[in-house]
Amino acid sequence: LVTTLGGEIYGDTQKLNEWFRTVPKNPVIIKFNIQSVFDLLTTERFPEDKKIKEKAAFITQVLE
Repeated sequence: LVTTLGGEIYGDTQKLNEWFRTVPKNPVIIKFNIQSVFDLLTTERFPEDKKIKEKAAFITQVLE
């Protein structure tokens, strides 16, 4: 039994590596996480911005 996600339908006469090459053309999301865009406003991502924490707090306050 073979279970596939994405790509073309896997046929009995098809080799697995042939199916594998079709996945980029028809991918299927099987797992994802959603995070707040505000989580991107960090000192690690903006090391030169000394006020990034204050900016992040202000933007969060205004938009939430």
